[in-house]
This record gives sequence, structure tokens and C-alpha cells, in this order.
Amino acid sequence: MIGIDVETGGLFDPLGFSKDEQSLYRYRAVELKHGRVAMLACLGTLVQSYTHLPDDVFSNPRPLAALAQISTQRPLAVLQIVLALVFIEVTSGKQDPELAPGQIGRFGEAFKPEGEEEMAAVQLKELKNGRLAMVSACSAV
Repeated sequence: MIGIDVETGGLFDPLGFSKDEQSLYRYRAVELKHGRVAMLACLGTLVQSYTHLPDDVFSNPRPLAALAQISTQRPLAVLQIVLALVFIEVTSGKQDPELAPGQIGRFGEAFKPEGEEEMAAVQLKELKNGRLAMVSACSAV
């Protein structure tokens, strides 16, 4: 699996997560999904700091304070966000067990590199950037 031995020089699994192949597949798919969401959250934090919608309810630059402000002033907006996330999760965002972890159908096929080595490098970059974004998205809050 790509990325399991980059920083440690070998398999580092003190809790034994890699013992079960099916669970390891699920953990990697979830890690990729959370990394992608965290990368979008980091981008959203930057955009939110410099760009605001004209309505006063969207004026708060702090992520959690903005969510609290929207939930108190417009509770149906939070429900709309949750319903959109649920819709994505049960339709197009669902992981197919026949595909590689993180591969969601044919989405993004036009951007895939040609060679296997290039593809492995891109996958490792996505994994590492996602891990960094998960840490930085938590610290931005």
C-alpha cells in the first residue's frame, strides 16, 4: 500500500491495524476521504478570510463561530448543508469495494498520469497533503 513506509522506513503498526486486510482497505479509503475534505476545508478557510457573501450572516471569518452564527440565525441553512452532505455520501461519494481505495468511479480519469510510477507519486502526494490538511484544518478552528 502506498505511503505505509515512507516516514518510518518500514511498516509501523503498533496497534495492529494492518492485521485485517479488509479493515485496512476501509481505513485507507476513509483516510483519503477525510484528507480530501480537510484539503477543501483549508481552502474554504482561506477563501472565507478574504471573500464574504453580501448577507451579514456570512460575515464571520472564524469557521466555528461562523457555523454557530449561521445555526442560530438560519437553522434551515445548516439542515440544507447536512442534507447535501448525506446525499453526496450515499450516492456519488460511496466507495466501491472493487476499486482502489479513494477511487470514486470514473471521476477525475482525465487527470490521471500515464505511467505507474507517476501515478504512485501522485497518490503519495495526495496522501501526504491530505494528512497535513487534516492537522492544519483542526488547528485553524
